[in-house]
Amino acid sequence: DRKTKYTTDDEITLNFTIKLKHLQYYDKDIMEKLNKTLYINGQENITTNERNHTLKELIPNKYEVYFIAGNQQSNTITFTVTGDSQIKTDKDNYEHYTGIKNTITLNITDPSKENGTINIQIKEDNTYKDLLTYPNVYDGYTLTTDTIIDALKNIYTNLEDAYTINITYNSTNSYVNPSSTEFTLNITKQRNTTITYKILNNTEGNVLINMT
Repeated sequence: DRKTKYTTDDEITLNFTIKLKHLQYYDKDIMEKLNKTLYINGQENITTNERNHTLKELIPNKYEVYFIAGNQQSNTITFTVTGDSQIKTDKDNYEHYTGIKNTITLNITDPSKENGTINIQIKEDNTYKDLLTYPNVYDGYTLTTDTIIDALKNIYTNLEDAYTINITYNSTNSYVNPSSTEFTLNITKQRNTTITYKILNNTEGNVLINMT
């Protein structure tokens, strides 16, 4: 179909066409007997005597495809295949308590099977502020709420009760489209507590303490 751009969901059918200079010297069924070896990015892929071959489930990449038959190389077809990544967190809401490290697990789908980079931002109305960047991130990668809280403290003197956090994933593979997700980070602030007690009875076996 002479397209040059495809997605990972597409099936790409290659049509093999061979013209013989001297038809009288060959059997009529020579085209059905002649083997054609397909090369993808310089690597041998398949050998077939069919007139076409369908490529399926290609990973995102740039491709150069040609075939060899009868010691002759065909023209080269160049096309690209792109795919969509997906990132999600294991929860929509996370609670942060001082001194308690809650874990955020990232569920990442990358059709290239490569790792990527995440950019963590805080959302304020319709704008975003950068907080953190992590390279070499993969499916199942974990963060702690403590890490995000420390980054927020570098921006704000007094933290609010909740923030919307955005995480964007960019694959190392340039033919994979980025994706993002958001979650709410709730902050429970600890308050200073005073315990007052009074010993009402200190008799052995009958101790009585009043505590407030």
